[in-house]
Order: sequence, then C-alpha cells, then structure tokens
Amino acid sequence: MKKQKWIVLLMFALSRLLFGQEIEIDSTAEPELAPFEKMPVLKEFIKADYPAEELKKGVEGKVLFELFITDSGRVDSITVLQGLNPSMDSAALHAVRRFQYEPAIAGGVAVPVLLQYEYRFSVQDEIKELEKYVNLKGRLIERGTRSPIPFATIVAAFPDTTRDTTLRVPWTVYLQKIGGFEGQFYEAGAIVTQTDSLGRFAFQSLPAGIIKLSFPVSGYRADSIIEAVEKGALTENEYRLEKLNYNEYEIVVYGTVEKEEVAKTQLTLTEIKRIPGFGGDAVKVVQALPGVARSSFNGGEIVVRGSGTGDTRYFLDGMELPVLFHFGGLKSTYNSDALSSVDLYPGGFNSRYGNTVGGVVEIKGRPAKTDRWHGNVDINLIDASFLAEGPINEEFALLVTARRSYIADVLNWGLKQAGIILPMTVVPYYWDIVARLDYKPSRDCRMFLTGFAFTDQMKFVFSEVRGGSTEVSEAKDEISQSVDFQTLIYGWDQHINKSMDNEFRLQWGNAPTSFNIFSFAKGDFIQYGGYLRDEWAWQIREKLKLNSGLDMALYRVDYTLDILSADGARQSKRDLYVSDLAGYVNAEYKPVKSLLLVPGLRYDYYTELSEGRLSPRVTSRFNWKKGHTLKGALGMYNQSPEPYGQAIDSVWGNPELPATLGKQAVLGYEYQLTDLIGLDVQTYYNTQKNIPAQSDSFNSSGNPVNYLPDQEGRMYGFELMLRHSQSEHFFGWISYSLSRSERRSPRRMDEEAQAGSAWDPDKWYLYGKDKTHNLQFVGSWRLPRNWEVGGRLRYVTGNPYTPYLSYTEHQYFYDAENGRYRPVLGEYLSDRMGAFVQLDVRVDKKFIYEKWILSAYLDVQNVNYPIYNSPETYDYNYDYSDRQVIGGIIIPSLGVKAEF
Repeated sequence: MKKQKWIVLLMFALSRLLFGQEIEIDSTAEPELAPFEKMPVLKEFIKADYPAEELKKGVEGKVLFELFITDSGRVDSITVLQGLNPSMDSAALHAVRRFQYEPAIAGGVAVPVLLQYEYRFSVQDEIKELEKYVNLKGRLIERGTRSPIPFATIVAAFPDTTRDTTLRVPWTVYLQKIGGFEGQFYEAGAIVTQTDSLGRFAFQSLPAGIIKLSFPVSGYRADSIIEAVEKGALTENEYRLEKLNYNEYEIVVYGTVEKEEVAKTQLTLTEIKRIPGFGGDAVKVVQALPGVARSSFNGGEIVVRGSGTGDTRYFLDGMELPVLFHFGGLKSTYNSDALSSVDLYPGGFNSRYGNTVGGVVEIKGRPAKTDRWHGNVDINLIDASFLAEGPINEEFALLVTARRSYIADVLNWGLKQAGIILPMTVVPYYWDIVARLDYKPSRDCRMFLTGFAFTDQMKFVFSEVRGGSTEVSEAKDEISQSVDFQTLIYGWDQHINKSMDNEFRLQWGNAPTSFNIFSFAKGDFIQYGGYLRDEWAWQIREKLKLNSGLDMALYRVDYTLDILSADGARQSKRDLYVSDLAGYVNAEYKPVKSLLLVPGLRYDYYTELSEGRLSPRVTSRFNWKKGHTLKGALGMYNQSPEPYGQAIDSVWGNPELPATLGKQAVLGYEYQLTDLIGLDVQTYYNTQKNIPAQSDSFNSSGNPVNYLPDQEGRMYGFELMLRHSQSEHFFGWISYSLSRSERRSPRRMDEEAQAGSAWDPDKWYLYGKDKTHNLQFVGSWRLPRNWEVGGRLRYVTGNPYTPYLSYTEHQYFYDAENGRYRPVLGEYLSDRMGAFVQLDVRVDKKFIYEKWILSAYLDVQNVNYPIYNSPETYDYNYDYSDRQVIGGIIIPSLGVKAEF
C-alpha cells in the first residue's frame, strides 16, 4: 500500500508541476493521502492477435507492461517493462491499449494510478474452443467371414506432419488436444481409438492429410491402411483383417461352469469338426471318446460301456431322435453346421434322462446368427450341402440347411474306371433338411421352432437272384431299406425371476420305415406321435437348487411284417401305443462349498407294458483340493424292451415282456494339470436284467414266444482321458478304455451248435460287442498360412467270435438234406479276431478372400490298409476249412467349402 501511495503522490506532484503550481515537500514526513477504497477493475478485455508464425512455432510466454490508468478508467500510456519478441510485444500492446477499467477510488473520488500488467500468450488457450467433428469413421471386420471385430484397437498415425497447412498450433499440441476428446486418446505421436461391439469406430477432428491406420489386434495378421483425410469432409470405409486361424463356430467360455454330471464329455465344435477320420462330422466324434466301443466297418453303432446297441438314446434339443446317422454311420442326420454342441453321457447320469439302461447322446441346435446373412456351400465325394442364416428383423432370425448325397454315382463311376463289374446295382442316397426360426422378444425370453426331416434309401438289385415269394413282395431280386423322419420342435426358454427358470420343449413327428430282403421278409412301419419335456429350475437358496420336470413321450406304431416260412408267408399287422410317461426331480445341494450332492428320483410308466418303474439316483462331486475332484454316482435305470416294438409283438415277439432293468455305479477323479491339460479317470460297474433274448419257446396257449426276459448282463471297466484343450497351435487327447462286457443266459445266444462244447446256463459269456482294450491318440496342429493337419491312431482289441471247428479242428458237418456244409461251432465267443489298428489323417487349407473363404480338405480313413488290414469279419470257403480276412478299405473324403 505504501508503494501505491508514493505512486499516487508522484502523480499528484507531476500534475502541480505541469500546471505551474509550487509544491513543497517535506521528505521526512509521511504523505497524507486519502485512503484507497477501490483499485482499478478491468471491465473490457481485448484479446491480442497471436502472431501466426509464433503460434505455429509454439512460442508462448508473457509481456510485462506498466499502464497509466486515468481517473476515467482509460489506458493513457503504456511502457513495456519485459517483452517476448517484437511481433508478440506489438500484438499485446495493441490489445492492452484498448482495455477499459473501472477507475480507482480514493477519498470518495476517482483518481489516476500506475499499474503493472502481464499479458500471457498461451498455445493451449488458442485451441480451447477447437471444433469437434467426426471426419474418419469405419467398421473393422474379419476378412473372409465379414464378422465384426469388437473392442479392437485402431491406431491413426501421421507420416506427413506438414501437409495440413490450416493448423494454427504446433502439430503435437493439436494431437494432444484431440487426444483428449471422448473415445480417443493420444499416444506416441498417434491418435488411438477402439471399436464397439459391432466393430464400428470413429475419429474426431483428425488433421487433413495422409493417415496410416494400423490394427494391432491379437489373433489377427498385422496390417495397415493408408487413408487421405480432407478438410471438412468425412472419410468412411470398411476395413478387413485376416485372422491367423479360421475356425467356424468357435466357443469361448468366460468363467467357470458348475459341473453336475459325473460322466459327461463335451467338446467344442471347433475341435470335433476337425478330428481325422470323421469327414468333418461332429456327431460321429462320440465314437472316439472313452466308454464308446468301436463300431464295425466304422458304422453308426453307439455301444456305451458294453451295453446293447439299442440301450443308448439320442436327443435333439431335449427331444428324442430315433436315428443318429445316415446309412448306419456314413454321416449324421443333423447337419453339423447347424449344431452348437454334442454331449455324451456314458453312464451315471441324473434323473433328467430315462427309458435307457445304457448312455445318452444329446445334440443341440444353434440359433441363427443375427449380425448379417451368412451362407456356405460344401461339396465333397459323398454329398453336397448348403446353409443360409441371418436376421429377419430385430426379434426373428432364420437358419436353413439342406444336404443331398450322390455316393452311388461316385461309387459306380469309380468301379467303372477300375474295370470292376459288380453282380448288383447299388442305389443308395440320402437327404436331410433343417429349418430353424428363432424369436427373442425380450432378454429373458427365447423361443425357437425347428423343422427337421431326412430320408435314407438303400437298394441293392441283383440281376441273377430270384428270391422268395411274391406273396411277400414283387421285388424278389433286391435288398432295400427306406427310412424317413419328419419332425417339428418348439422350444421356449423363460427366465422368470432371479431364482426361477423354465425350459419347455414340444415335438411332433413321424418316422416311416420299410425294408425288403429278396421277398423273404418285408416290413412297413410308421411311428408318429409327440414328445413333451418341461423343466423347472428353482434356486431356493444359495446352497440348494431344485430341478423338476415332466418327460412324456406317446407314439402310435402301425406296422405290417411279412415273413416267408416253410408254411408260406406269415403276416403280422398291428397298431399299438408306446410311451414313456415320466416325472422327475433332483436337488443340487452344497452343504459345503467344495461338495455337491445331487440326489434324484424318476418315475417312468410304459403304456405298452402296463408297467411303471421308480428310479432313485444320486451323483456327487467333491473338490477336495484346487484342481482335484472326486466324483461318484449310483442309480437305477429302466427301459422298454429292445428291439423297440418288435420285442413285444404278438407274433414275432412276446407282449408279456417286462421293462429291462439296470444298475450303474461310477467312481471317478479329475485333475486339472494346467489351464489347458486335464485328466479324467473313471471306473464303473453296471448290471442289467430282464434283457430280451431270442427263444423258440411256446406259451401256455401254444403260441410261439420269440423273446424271453431271462438274459442278464454285467459290465465293468476303467476309462482314462488326458485332454489338451484348444490352444494357439494344438488340441488333442489320449483316451484309453479297459472294459469287460458279459452276458448270462439259459440258452445258447447264437445259432444252435452242430457240435462243440455244451452250454452252461450259469456261466458268464462275452458279449459280442466287448472290446477289452481301446486306445486312441487324437491330435490336430495349426500351421502357418491357414494349414492344419491332424491324425487319429486307434488300437482296439479284436472282435470276439465263435470259432469254427471246421477251420481250427478239421471237424465237418455235411447237411445232406440241403446239400451243403454247415459250420461246426466251438465255444461261444471264445476266440478273438486280430487287433484292430487304424490310422486316419486330415489336412485342411483355407484360402481367405475379401468377402468369403474357400476351404479345401482331405480326410482319409484307414491309411494303414496297405500295411495292415484290420479284420472286421471272416469269409469262409464252402466247407469252412479255409478263410480270408474281410476288413475296411481306404476311404478318402475330398471336398471344398465356400463360406460367405
């Protein structure tokens, strides 16, 4: 304040001198001045024009002035006390001179003053009001598939920093400023942003000129694009990245899914469609898993843990599927491209499944994609197929796929080229179609309607054969079979609240089947009806979840069966209702965090048997240590007699047969060695009784009884699977099954022996599908440039068979009445064929184009055939004194697939 007083005093003295007044100053006395009541206040600021050259260079700082402010608030004079440079000093001086102040007040009146003022030049102040606008936007998608790449990093770099001459501020300052805009940031001389969930991105206020876009996205080949951005214009484009590895329908799981089943194997379609030996068919891969026996001639049998071929049930989206494969195993009836998962339950499963004493295979269809319309065409040596899927609107989506075989044409062409003439005409073909409509009205509700149909036609016409009788069929020269299936499945999944969910499934369909064997036997069957499953899940509290449901199948079966016998053609014509009306409940109870108990109860009622059965079951899992799990299961199971329908036929079966009963006990251990490598070990012991066995007995009324429920079964074994899940370059597993399957029967279980050992009704004999050892190595390797190679090596104990003593002991039996030799049988299934060894290989190559992908693949079964022919059966000469091995042949599957 003293300094200000002296400044005012000097100004007062200067004014007296200017106006000729004498001033007397007492230098020893303190001047007497009126006290300041208010200092000058700037009321009109004038912004200086930042010199363009200095602004571009980034020169900034302050200019210090001394201002004389008059009693009217005007800037009267200016002195530069500290400057920057002439141009900036001049610009600041020009602006400050036009300042307007509210004058200083002292003693109640306005007084002039001298002030010091700093004018600051700041580059950041010059871009505070920088305009925000989008001038580069686009969408990042996957090359070939056109799928969006979500949450990917996009980097915009600037090779030429001098091209945009409109920038007033230094280049780095400008980039740092726009790097602060929402959705983008500045890093190492570049602007960085990220795509959204649909692969879209946008940059704001980029400088005009050449911009280099790069996409450092994990799993994709590094790439960059040069774009030219113009001032005031929007540049918009679509950018495609090539994936390092292309695998359709790859499933990524975040978090951990709670396991409930003791014995369940699940693989992603990414893995199983590339396993060698199956031609890319996902469903056939269940035959490569522990607990499933090798099928003869690579057919479609699913023999689980030594049970019968009819003891395993198949489900599609929870609904029963009567046939799993075309032609007994060539391809699955449901196209793998339309699947989301394939699950195998070899035993010990809970009360959700019934009417089976073996295992369960459940396949699930997938919903149609909703991002855009997709399609593919697959052509190989066996069949051709197409798929189309996409959104109809925001709530509806549609998937359609169809397939048709032409294997007969390829086979006949190949035989003709090889100069081979068969004594028959082969006329096989199949087709299948899937149409699925998905409807999602809300986040908590999902519905779908699936239409599924297929046809198998197999016919062998022998020109030199004239078979049975026209009373049976006019086609005396052919063996034929026709299988058709049509169904509609409706599904409704509803999340009711945070503790309750419901899954509802309803199916209606029919399955006509017919066959003819040289007019000796002919059958026409049709099964039609419905299947309903309704499941409720109720989370009662944190440690307890209750699952309950209705599981009801009701079918009508109409059939006509004609068989030529010594007395002429006999016909059985019948219609009957067969059903499995069931209710079930199970509870998932966790008394402690590491222990899960799932006790359950199921009741099945079979109308065709007028019989109901109660099945208590319990499964448990104990995570006793991180990565280590003990598990076990114990339960009772039942099913309608097999062969289904025929076994209880009044003419060809026994309508008084009871349900077949089974008990299963499983004990297992899981060890997760690493994130990718896991070990699963299981032991089991299963028993069955009331197994229908063929018989020539008669009932009390004198009618023939072709089946009696007096066969028993027992199966036990050990299974191991060491699995390496899909990594960047490899997936595969080693599986081993050590098993024993036996049957006990009061009668010989094959044709009556002409000589040989006596039958012991108390002895346990091998079952015909028994395989003691089943060792498999499966692996697939991803290579650079979208190549992939894989192999599958199997070693399986040979099939058990009954030896012909005519071959081994030179014992012969000549049937003079029929004029031919008949085999002399040894002890039932007392010998085994040679070991089955098979090597399959698969090679895939993908060619990636901008909007589509072309895949070429070669899948070859039985590569080892020239070195070792694994026996499937034996072909004997006329008197059974000599034989030759009949085995599989090399089966190549060469094809191409275009994906759009």
